[in-house]
Amino acid sequence: MFVVMDTNHYVALIAGGPLASTINRRAAEVDADLFTTIITPQEITQGWLAAINRETAGRDQLFGYARFHHGLMAFCKLQILPFDREAADIFHRLKSAHPRAGTMDLKIAAILPRA
Repeated sequence: MFVVMDTNHYVALIAGGPLASTINRRAAEVDADLFTTIITPQEITQGWLAAINRETAGRDQLFGYARFHHGLMAFCKLQILPFDREAADIFHRLKSAHPRAGTMDLKIAAILPRA
């Protein structure tokens, strides 16, 4: 079995705490492998780069760089599913069917693990 985490679940997992414990416990109960999609690193990277760039260069950027580094290192521990041609085709069908749904959520929904 597998579990594909969206960005909110991924952030909770790397932050630790009660929600991370719940995610890990539930995955272990069903012997699930945890995955994320390439959309999550995109969103995380955009967020931390924006936070870093808002600060004055140098010491004021230390916290942002530390969190950005932590996030990147955590990605190395997970399988990251790509946004490929098949996902792009599925995304366009989903976008047509659900025009009010969020673009990033639809991209995540379009990415399927393929065995």
